[in-house]
Amino acid sequence: GIRDSLYSTSSIFLLSTKDFTASNALLEAMASALSIIAVDVGGIRDYLDDQCAILVKRDVKEIISSITYLIEDENTRRDLGKKARMKAYSFSWERLAPRYEEIYLK
Repeated sequence: GIRDSLYSTSSIFLLSTKDFTASNALLEAMASALSIIAVDVGGIRDYLDDQCAILVKRDVKEIISSITYLIEDENTRRDLGKKARMKAYSFSWERLAPRYEEIYLK
């Protein structure tokens, strides 16, 4: 669909939010190996860390600087995308279902 084509034609995903608990869009971007820039609020660190994303304050200059950095540095952009994809795998149902089953069966 159109959503898949947007991910496949993009290279950077920006998540600028006032608070964060969960986001399918973020997981889809991670699984699509996009480099991620996210505002460091709420539970964002439950999904991302400094190894797979650029975490920023809710500051326009910092966000613009991060976007510019990734546009200009293809190696970092690709590396972050690969690491984000690997991190997304840790949230797959294949990995999470056995954990939930273990919790509920105790």
